[in-house]
Amino acid sequence: MALLLTGCADTGGIEHGNSAVIGTNTAMKRLFKQDARHNPVQAARVEALARAGAPAIIAQIESRAAQGALYQVQSRKGVSAYLSADGSLITLDQGFLSATRGLGGDLMSSEHARVIPMVLARREGAVERTFRHLNGDDRLVAERFVCRVENRGAREIPVPGGATAQTTFLAEICLSEGGELRNLYWVGQDGQLVQSRQWAGDWLGMIAILH
Repeated sequence: MALLLTGCADTGGIEHGNSAVIGTNTAMKRLFKQDARHNPVQAARVEALARAGAPAIIAQIESRAAQGALYQVQSRKGVSAYLSADGSLITLDQGFLSATRGLGGDLMSSEHARVIPMVLARREGAVERTFRHLNGDDRLVAERFVCRVENRGAREIPVPGGATAQTTFLAEICLSEGGELRNLYWVGQDGQLVQSRQWAGDWLGMIAILH
């Protein structure tokens, strides 16, 4: 993925819900110009989306210390696909990571139908989830987790433009035979995700998203 190299996120503050997952002074237009050097054809498509005012996210792959702007190319029933300037895709279901393409070791699918209403309603509870991703040999691997959603309370966090947002911070702690992962969500007063930090598989690791 054609991404702007940056420093890693402040994961200490993030784990406590008090920080922005990505620097709040990030400018999407500047990131796009950085991406444009890598793939002019896809960059032209993304530029057209940007000029048309398409919804956008900023995503950071923490294991690669890389981030970039992606623009919405498709949306249906709450599931939206976002395109980077090199043709890589991130698909979100109401903000919840459901698939990646073109990143290497991609998340092929995730089962998240039960966790979405729980998190957006700021409710605690337990769910089972299965993630399917490609390993280093491009083989499909399915991993089943037992997850617990915890409401960690109100958090005021910085957002782009120098403002702050009032959110509720929730942690989804998932256990499998292979270990533990933690997805983090900040839900705004409108019941939508403001930012999140979500697992995309062993190869990609955590993806932080400004929604």
